[in-house]
Amino acid sequence: MKKPTISLIGAGRVGTTIALAAHRAGYPLQAIYTRTPQRAAFLAAATGAVIAPTLVEALKQAQWIFIAVPDDVIAEIDAAGAGHWRAGMAVIHFSGAQPADILVNARHEGALVAAFHPLQSISDLESGLRNLPGITYGISGDVLLIPQLIQLAQDLQGYALSIPDEAKILYHAAAVFVSNFPVILYAQGVRILNQLGIPDKDAERALLPLIQGAVANLADPGLPQALTGPLSRGDTSIIAAHQATLEETFPELHTLYRLLSQLGLDLVREQGRLDQDALTRLHHQLSSETSER
Repeated sequence: MKKPTISLIGAGRVGTTIALAAHRAGYPLQAIYTRTPQRAAFLAAATGAVIAPTLVEALKQAQWIFIAVPDDVIAEIDAAGAGHWRAGMAVIHFSGAQPADILVNARHEGALVAAFHPLQSISDLESGLRNLPGITYGISGDVLLIPQLIQLAQDLQGYALSIPDEAKILYHAAAVFVSNFPVILYAQGVRILNQLGIPDKDAERALLPLIQGAVANLADPGLPQALTGPLSRGDTSIIAAHQATLEETFPELHTLYRLLSQLGLDLVREQGRLDQDALTRLHHQLSSETSER
């Protein structure tokens, strides 16, 4: 079947990556509208799309409208297009947190509305395109549009995950836990090594393979066996030493260490390596806000 044509609103990292990938998969990119046209120059040259002078002009050019703007601007774009949305058009935003229903004007004027969120960290176009195959897209919106979005996900060599519109925030929180927090934790590891006089470059070189290995373990052997270290071994003496040292040098990290370790106890229990006495000792060690050595 012939693929629908696309107009892209917003030419940031995510929008450019998805629009270019979709174009290469047979969804012709017709027009791009952005408040900073110079950001769209590469995408226009790569696809033959025009850089539309106005939002309204971009809306006229295609069957599908991709809205790839910051979350708090989506409703503004929807309002700016009022009077120019039309029946038969599909209006699709890329937010992981906002529901499809935020597009109230587009829906009122007869357009089908949806959300299509790439569940991937996209830091630049090159790595974004490289990392797209195999990812999942969280989709919600009008039921008539869902089969086409599932097909789009498949055409991008990915998978589709149906998310109820009312559950988008919880879905997005899951993504933040997995995508953003490991980066923050990695930075804290670098910070701790800095305390020993180790420069950032050396600390990052030492710790990066460690986090890469942990991610690889999530693929194989997977949860719960991917968890390693003193918690998995039931080594309460090392855990107590960690707590005492962090309590003295990085008190805010001591609290984080304890809370994360408490959450990890469920994985340790699922691993089945430790008996109940060992699990009880771990629980006792991690239940107190002050370390016990």
